[in-house]
Amino acid sequence: MHGPVDSFTAARLQVGGVADQGRSGGPPPLVSLGQSVVRALRAPVTLRLQWTLGTAQVRYGTSQGHQYGWGRVVNSKNGHAVLFEIGTNGDRIPDVSSVHHIKGASIGWTYGYRTSSNSARAFRACILTSVQYKCSSTPNRTSWW
Repeated sequence: MHGPVDSFTAARLQVGGVADQGRSGGPPPLVSLGQSVVRALRAPVTLRLQWTLGTAQVRYGTSQGHQYGWGRVVNSKNGHAVLFEIGTNGDRIPDVSSVHHIKGASIGWTYGYRTSSNSARAFRACILTSVQYKCSSTPNRTSWW
């Protein structure tokens, strides 16, 4: 699994336009939206919830005609993090992830990633404490979507 998206990788993945579906007919390229764009999307839909250390959510919305999914946490505590894991090949093992550390405020968003009608692309979100590093290490996670 790749580690959380660092600032260099995040800058490289920023959406400058729209991405087309992959040439092989598979899922579109994994393209991300920055946190400020995700926060500004209107009428996002919440898909999955988990209530323990707060509420972990998988949400989706549309930007520039394409649908994106992201992780969000509500009512969590300072020092926790929301981790958004993306499976790209259908095995439901995360290949890419994005993390947002909660500092002060109890709400946070991760980067957003293109959704796909291809079942190989899947998302899940979780709330992590300081000793947990992936969603599989905590019961505070959503199911795969």
